[in-house]
Amino acid sequence: MPPSANAHDKIFDTPHRAAFEIFGVKLHDARWGGFDCSKAEAEKGGASIFAIALFEHGVLWDELHKKFRYSVPRVWEGRVEANRAKLINLLYLAKRLPMRKVGFLKSEPLRQCAPEHLFTITDIDEETDPGAIWLTLDPEPSNDLSYPYRQATPRAFQLDYCELSRLRMKQEAETQRSLASAVEERRSRLAQAEKVPRKIVVQSVQYDRNPDVIAERLYLANGVCGGCGAKAPFIRRSNGDPYLEVHHVLPLSENGTDEVENTIALCPNCHREWHYGPPRA
Repeated sequence: MPPSANAHDKIFDTPHRAAFEIFGVKLHDARWGGFDCSKAEAEKGGASIFAIALFEHGVLWDELHKKFRYSVPRVWEGRVEANRAKLINLLYLAKRLPMRKVGFLKSEPLRQCAPEHLFTITDIDEETDPGAIWLTLDPEPSNDLSYPYRQATPRAFQLDYCELSRLRMKQEAETQRSLASAVEERRSRLAQAEKVPRKIVVQSVQYDRNPDVIAERLYLANGVCGGCGAKAPFIRRSNGDPYLEVHHVLPLSENGTDEVENTIALCPNCHREWHYGPPRA
């Protein structure tokens, strides 16, 4: 049986900013990644390295392609949204620039880093998965691979990514063939094509949320939105209760807890704002 992650806590012995300083990165623009200069200078070609902290629970072994993977969700929520939105923009920029790109392990519970557990970022994929940017990682020679990286689990992540990747490549190839065909032929196909696209089912990760947490948060809200302070916009047809949606302030996908203290009851409009509105401080 492989050793537990707790047995390896001693490797996380470097403070967050000190770990970045090892690579000359000063964290000018975001909390979890950056260049060895400001973003503005990097856009002008002034950067020689990009570094990012990789939360250890998120580094996955892709058995199918024999690669390490790491996903950065596009939607940042709650109190950390602003910094993580900045990280997304830095990743977009880093993808375009020819430079060294690295990532090192960080422990979320310990708030410390292990810069010797270093990966080279060989690809930044912003197209395959609409919900996340995926990094492909190659361990550098200094990396101690005895750390218990998540191997085949969660398998659903791998299946999702691989299935989305195959679908994207298929669509790209077919689009190129369509562009190369005669306009009349394409328009003839369009006239006969189905108007509703077929559905493709892929596996995904879902959370078995505690119903008591949801019920307690709704009870405490007493029909009032925790975002705008207004009463629930309508009454549930099923039971006559005020309609509010329970949202995790720190998302479950980012190690948030499924407990009442990490939830807020929101009206549908405020809930969408929390997901897609301006970054929250």
